[in-house]
Amino acid sequence: MLTRSDITILMQQVDVTKAYDLLAMFKEAGKNRIDIQTILDEAAPKIKDCK
Repeated sequence: MLTRSDITILMQQVDVTKAYDLLAMFKEAGKNRIDIQTILDEAAPKIKDCK
């Protein structure tokens, strides 16, 4: 079951171009798979209104 925190994270919005650039960066670094926490850590500054 999702917690309130999980739902808050899932409701966040990201700039599609910046998210694509982030994933491209991982691909260029030779990463075929990355964990969700890494995505969140790297993407947090790109999430709209992230504090």
